[in-house]
Amino acid sequence: MSIPYALTDTSLTLFIDCVPYAIPKSHANWQRILDALANGDDVMPLLDIGRSLETFMEGRVKYENRTLTVDGNPVDNNLTRRIIQFMESGQDGLARPLIAALDRIMRNPSYRAIKGLWDWTMKSGLPWTPDGYILAWKIVNDDYTDCYTGRFDNSVGNIVDVPRNQVDEDADKTCSYGLHFCSTGYLPHYGPSDKRVVVVKIDPADVVAFPSDYDTAKGRCCK
Repeated sequence: MSIPYALTDTSLTLFIDCVPYAIPKSHANWQRILDALANGDDVMPLLDIGRSLETFMEGRVKYENRTLTVDGNPVDNNLTRRIIQFMESGQDGLARPLIAALDRIMRNPSYRAIKGLWDWTMKSGLPWTPDGYILAWKIVNDDYTDCYTGRFDNSVGNIVDVPRNQVDEDADKTCSYGLHFCSTGYLPHYGPSDKRVVVVKIDPADVVAFPSDYDTAKGRCCK
């Protein structure tokens, strides 16, 4: 798409459908706008940070007046503030995984999980995958079965799950029903040092509780 424009060292003016758009060089997407203009690509999603954000999430997430909404509901926490920070500084590559994380977190039916899950993973040092999932650790037996019942096979590639209503959501209960996972900080506190440790991938929507003991270094989920 060929767009009439006027470019100076400090600003760019685009004429789209007879409407002028003035973009200062300080705009977070300045270089991306110039690249899109040079390549004949659509620049409209780049002009507005909010529109750019909505494009990543296919409309589920909207950005207005420095506030993110998901499916029409405003969300203000450390995660959304970090997303806005990255978007406004033109670091959308860093924002994308966090947007995916926000999408998965907002699918969790637990109010407590939605409000505290991101902060808990940051405190525990658990990494997030680009598609918005959590990576954590689990201690298992040598044959990859769980250490409590010996019935759940945690071999590489297996999916382990239990009904969500069978997972204890009480964060004040240290050890209770559910599938357990932890951060590296918790590993030395559990059993012999020669136990097998596996990495598990967890959908934030399936996290039920993160007990307060051991400085919130472990959690319970249903899958």
